[in-house]
Amino acid sequence: MQGEVAVGVETDDGLQPDEVVARCREAVDVAHVVHDEVARLELLESLGLDPAVLLRPALVHDVATGDVGNSDLHDLDLAPHLLPSADQGPTWSQLANLLVGVIRSALMPDLLVERQGAVMVATMNRPERKNAMTLQMFGRMRDAWKEASDDDDIRCIVLTGTGGDFCAGMDLRGLSGDKAESDDWDVEGAMATEGAEFIWQGLLKTSRPTKPVIAAVEGVAIAGGTEILQGTDIRIAAESATFGVSEVKWSLYPMGGSAVRLARQIGYAEAADILLTGKHISAAEAKAMGLVSRVVPDGTALEHAMEVAEIVAGNGPLAVEAVLKTLHDTPGMTEAEAFAHEDTYTGAVMASEDSKEGPKAFAEKRKPNFQRK
Repeated sequence: MQGEVAVGVETDDGLQPDEVVARCREAVDVAHVVHDEVARLELLESLGLDPAVLLRPALVHDVATGDVGNSDLHDLDLAPHLLPSADQGPTWSQLANLLVGVIRSALMPDLLVERQGAVMVATMNRPERKNAMTLQMFGRMRDAWKEASDDDDIRCIVLTGTGGDFCAGMDLRGLSGDKAESDDWDVEGAMATEGAEFIWQGLLKTSRPTKPVIAAVEGVAIAGGTEILQGTDIRIAAESATFGVSEVKWSLYPMGGSAVRLARQIGYAEAADILLTGKHISAAEAKAMGLVSRVVPDGTALEHAMEVAEIVAGNGPLAVEAVLKTLHDTPGMTEAEAFAHEDTYTGAVMASEDSKEGPKAFAEKRKPNFQRK
């Protein structure tokens, strides 16, 4: 077994056995966070792990320190797609990380929402399926967008994904009945009261937040990943990111809005090529077409997105939201119609106290203190 060690010997990938043991024990501790016995067993089984083995700390210790041989590895009953190396098997430290990662991921919502100052960060969190979307995820997204719009303290939103990918689209395996986990977001209740509207709102199709949304894209942004991208405002992509709307390959219609939006955003010929062939394009191609705003080195998309978000959040919020409203509302209007439309709200911006604070701060060579009034 690659990486098999005795206590006190460093593993082949640099971790001391006691660190590996600690991570394996953390996995056990995390699993025990689910206090209901039935729920815990269902959780571990959904991960492809034998709960009876995983919850036996002594065996976890033996696995981590190399006291369990190759022939005993099958006792862990890991789902094949979770193994880091199908040919050689995982190193002991990889196995420890795996146990922690997959359990921690399963215990967390499929959309993580946090605040960093005036910026809301929404992170799609299904790395084991490249952040493929679920109905519950759409619901959480809808709730997050509403929260951002209603909260004056939030001035910008960053949308990203975990595990090195943005989003692989709708979970087709989930649609076919292969659901990797249970979820407590009430899909049935939402369907009963509002139909599919929460899905379209979550996808940024039928409504968009009043605050700018910045996409931070690493890895794949395919199908629904590219569809929701079109509902964002500033789009920052890593160099190796890939994009595409592949629904026609599976005889599906791109319900997230691409058949309407994509041609309006990048031009008819380019959009038709992507939509009708289902092909994928690189970040460089997406930038040349105008689908993304910036291309940055791999692994830095979120960092750059946060930098941009801080700049946006530092600008006058009334002005930012008014400009965003014009960008969102006027694409189908003539110039005359658009000018008349913006006249209905730009006066309030120009008459605000913030519009006086900005020039005053400039003259005094200091940072403006906008109060949103």
